[in-house]
Amino acid sequence: MQAVEKTPLFQHLSPERVAELLQHRGQVRHFSAGETVYDPQHFQRAMGIVLQGRLKVTTETEVVLTILHSGSLFGVAGLFLERDDYVTRIQAIKPSEVLFLTTDDLEAIFKEEYSVCLQYLRFLSQRIVFLNQRISQFVAPSPAEALYAFLTRLAIAAETDRFHLPMSKQEMCRQMNMGRTTLYRAWDQLLTEGRLIEHSDTSLQVILGGTHH
Repeated sequence: MQAVEKTPLFQHLSPERVAELLQHRGQVRHFSAGETVYDPQHFQRAMGIVLQGRLKVTTETEVVLTILHSGSLFGVAGLFLERDDYVTRIQAIKPSEVLFLTTDDLEAIFKEEYSVCLQYLRFLSQRIVFLNQRISQFVAPSPAEALYAFLTRLAIAAETDRFHLPMSKQEMCRQMNMGRTTLYRAWDQLLTEGRLIEHSDTSLQVILGGTHH
């Protein structure tokens, strides 16, 4: 269960405590390569934790928003919402295992270990910050701020602050109505300020509220 231990909800606990909280809880499901995990009409009201394998999150038009790997979470934001649909599609890229924790499972865990509930609230609070950054795009005072807000919108859709860019920079220029030179200058500024990180696997990470430490 090392994948569970490194998630934002459980990373502050000892492996023994995590095992205790998960005992007789959750359901592990196996998915073949190409198999759909969630789509807008077929999903369950549960938080998914990727134990092994890789999943891709896409829009209805098949634009890849992010890649989920061991330790990644999905389905968190709408867990306690009474919705009849799911906003994205999740599909296994390779044979994968996912642990699903239902709302009942999590409510029981929250009662036994309140610190997990606090971590869940912190995780959701980050999503709210993402949303506020998205709104700020409409009144961004500089190209760098507009780009930062645009990237946080992508992170909102991907349900993570680390994701793969689902479009070319040329397409970003078009969507943001921004010249290529201006975009690259703003991109470099965010990298310099530590608000954007480029990882070796080509994924991007948006840092909330300041620089990365």
